[in-house]
Amino acid sequence: DSTFDISIGQRVLNNELISSGTIPVYSANVYEPFGYMNATILRDFTLPSVVWGIDGDWMTNYIPENVVFNPTDHCGVIRVLSDNISAKYLSLVLFEAGKKMRFSRTLRASRDRIRGIALVLPTKEVQFATVETFKKLEQQINAAQKILDSAFARKQAILDKYLQ
Repeated sequence: DSTFDISIGQRVLNNELISSGTIPVYSANVYEPFGYMNATILRDFTLPSVVWGIDGDWMTNYIPENVVFNPTDHCGVIRVLSDNISAKYLSLVLFEAGKKMRFSRTLRASRDRIRGIALVLPTKEVQFATVETFKKLEQQINAAQKILDSAFARKQAILDKYLQ
Protein backbone atom coordinates (compact mmCIF):
# COMPACT_ATOMS: atom_id res chain seq x y z
CA ASP A 1 0.00 0.00 0.00
CA SER A 2 1.03 3.63 0.19
CA THR A 3 2.54 3.20 3.68
CA PHE A 4 5.66 1.43 2.42
CA ASP A 5 7.95 1.48 -0.58
CA ILE A 6 9.29 -2.06 -1.00
CA SER A 7 12.02 -2.90 -3.50
CA ILE A 8 14.82 -5.35 -4.18
CA GLY A 9 18.30 -4.55 -5.37
CA GLN A 10 20.01 -5.67 -8.56
CA ARG A 11 22.62 -8.31 -9.17
CA VAL A 12 26.17 -7.21 -8.40
CA LEU A 13 29.09 -9.22 -9.72
CA ASN A 14 32.43 -9.52 -7.94
CA ASN A 15 34.18 -7.68 -10.77
CA GLU A 16 31.88 -4.68 -10.19
CA LEU A 17 33.16 -4.24 -6.62
CA ILE A 18 35.88 -1.67 -6.08
CA SER A 19 38.40 -2.01 -3.24
CA SER A 20 38.56 1.78 -2.91
CA GLY A 21 34.78 2.18 -3.29
CA THR A 22 32.87 4.36 -0.86
CA ILE A 23 29.33 2.93 -1.07
CA PRO A 24 28.69 -0.29 0.89
CA VAL A 25 26.91 -3.07 -0.99
CA TYR A 26 24.54 -5.23 1.05
CA SER A 27 23.48 -8.70 0.03
CA ALA A 28 21.76 -11.49 2.02
CA ASN A 29 23.90 -10.51 5.04
CA VAL A 30 22.44 -7.10 5.80
CA TYR A 31 24.90 -6.37 8.62
CA GLU A 32 28.21 -6.69 6.80
CA PRO A 33 28.81 -5.15 3.36
CA PHE A 34 29.37 -7.63 0.56
CA GLY A 35 31.86 -5.13 -0.86
CA TYR A 36 32.02 -1.52 -2.00
CA MET A 37 31.18 0.41 -5.15
CA ASN A 38 31.02 4.04 -6.22
CA ALA A 39 27.44 3.82 -7.47
CA THR A 40 24.01 2.82 -6.23
CA ILE A 41 20.69 1.95 -7.87
CA LEU A 42 18.82 3.84 -5.16
CA ARG A 43 18.24 7.55 -5.68
CA ASP A 44 16.71 8.97 -2.52
CA PHE A 45 18.23 8.57 0.93
CA THR A 46 16.14 11.14 2.80
CA LEU A 47 14.23 8.34 4.54
CA PRO A 48 15.69 5.57 6.66
CA SER A 49 15.69 2.06 5.22
CA VAL A 50 14.81 -1.32 6.62
CA VAL A 51 16.76 -3.99 4.77
CA TRP A 52 16.28 -7.74 4.85
CA GLY A 53 18.18 -10.71 3.49
CA ILE A 54 16.07 -12.50 0.92
CA ASP A 55 17.68 -15.90 0.71
CA GLY A 56 20.21 -16.33 3.48
CA ASP A 57 19.85 -16.71 7.21
CA TRP A 58 16.91 -14.52 8.21
CA MET A 59 18.02 -11.05 9.26
CA THR A 60 16.84 -7.47 9.12
CA ASN A 61 18.71 -4.24 9.68
CA TYR A 62 18.00 -0.53 10.00
CA ILE A 63 19.95 1.99 7.93
CA PRO A 64 19.42 5.63 8.98
CA GLU A 65 18.41 8.39 6.57
CA ASN A 66 21.17 10.00 4.50
CA VAL A 67 23.31 6.83 4.60
CA VAL A 68 24.07 5.83 1.01
CA PHE A 69 24.23 2.11 0.21
CA ASN A 70 23.54 -0.27 -2.66
CA PRO A 71 21.41 -3.44 -2.34
CA THR A 72 22.02 -6.59 -4.39
CA ASP A 73 19.28 -8.85 -5.68
CA HIS A 74 19.59 -10.77 -2.38
CA CYS A 75 18.66 -7.69 -0.33
CA GLY A 76 15.24 -6.13 0.03
CA VAL A 77 14.64 -2.51 1.01
CA ILE A 78 11.63 -1.02 2.77
CA ARG A 79 11.11 2.70 3.14
CA VAL A 80 8.36 3.82 5.54
CA LEU A 81 6.20 6.54 3.98
CA SER A 82 4.16 7.27 7.12
CA ASP A 83 5.08 9.50 10.04
CA ASN A 84 3.18 7.10 12.33
CA ILE A 85 5.66 4.23 11.93
CA SER A 86 9.22 4.12 13.18
CA ALA A 87 11.48 2.42 10.62
CA LYS A 88 13.74 1.19 13.43
CA TYR A 89 10.74 -0.33 15.19
CA LEU A 90 9.63 -1.89 11.91
CA SER A 91 13.04 -3.55 11.52
CA LEU A 92 12.63 -5.15 14.95
CA VAL A 93 9.08 -6.43 14.48
CA LEU A 94 9.81 -7.56 10.92
CA PHE A 95 12.68 -9.65 12.25
CA GLU A 96 10.36 -11.32 14.76
CA ALA A 97 7.66 -11.87 12.12
CA GLY A 98 10.20 -13.45 9.78
CA LYS A 99 11.37 -15.81 12.53
CA LYS A 100 7.76 -16.89 13.08
CA MET A 101 7.35 -17.48 9.35
CA ARG A 102 10.65 -19.42 9.42
CA PHE A 103 12.32 -17.48 6.64
CA SER A 104 15.63 -19.12 5.82
CA ARG A 105 17.88 -20.18 2.97
CA THR A 106 15.19 -22.64 1.88
CA LEU A 107 12.10 -20.50 2.59
CA ARG A 108 13.09 -17.27 0.86
CA ALA A 109 11.83 -13.95 2.17
CA SER A 110 10.65 -12.80 -1.25
CA ARG A 111 9.13 -9.39 -1.82
CA ASP A 112 5.67 -10.98 -2.11
CA ARG A 113 6.08 -12.82 1.20
CA ILE A 114 7.23 -9.62 2.89
CA ARG A 115 4.25 -7.73 1.44
CA GLY A 116 1.97 -10.48 2.76
CA ILE A 117 3.00 -9.94 6.39
CA ALA A 118 0.32 -8.19 8.42
CA LEU A 119 1.65 -6.34 11.44
CA VAL A 120 -0.33 -4.70 14.21
CA LEU A 121 1.76 -1.82 15.49
CA PRO A 122 1.32 0.15 18.70
CA THR A 123 1.05 3.92 18.75
CA LYS A 124 3.88 6.04 17.46
CA GLU A 125 4.78 7.00 21.03
CA VAL A 126 5.10 3.38 22.13
CA GLN A 127 7.17 2.57 19.05
CA PHE A 128 9.63 5.39 19.70
CA ALA A 129 9.86 4.59 23.44
CA THR A 130 10.63 0.95 22.57
CA VAL A 131 13.30 2.04 20.09
CA GLU A 132 14.94 4.26 22.74
CA THR A 133 15.02 1.34 25.19
CA PHE A 134 16.45 -0.90 22.48
CA LYS A 135 19.17 1.66 21.66
CA LYS A 136 20.24 1.75 25.32
CA LEU A 137 20.42 -2.04 25.39
CA GLU A 138 22.44 -2.04 22.16
CA GLN A 139 24.91 0.39 23.73
CA GLN A 140 25.30 -1.88 26.76
CA ILE A 141 25.81 -4.91 24.52
CA ASN A 142 28.40 -3.06 22.42
CA ALA A 143 30.30 -1.96 25.54
CA ALA A 144 30.30 -5.53 26.89
CA GLN A 145 31.46 -6.85 23.50
CA LYS A 146 34.40 -4.42 23.50
CA ILE A 147 35.46 -5.79 26.88
CA LEU A 148 35.19 -9.35 25.60
CA ASP A 149 37.10 -8.46 22.43
CA SER A 150 39.97 -6.97 24.44
CA ALA A 151 40.11 -9.81 26.99
CA PHE A 152 42.42 -12.02 24.94
CA ALA A 153 44.96 -9.23 24.42
CA ARG A 154 44.86 -8.31 28.12
CA LYS A 155 45.33 -11.96 29.09
CA GLN A 156 48.27 -12.28 26.69
CA ALA A 157 49.86 -9.11 28.11
CA ILE A 158 49.67 -10.53 31.64
CA LEU A 159 51.17 -13.84 30.49
CA ASP A 160 53.96 -12.04 28.63
CA LYS A 161 54.72 -9.91 31.69
CA TYR A 162 55.00 -12.82 34.14
CA LEU A 163 56.40 -15.54 31.89
CA GLN A 164 59.41 -13.63 30.60
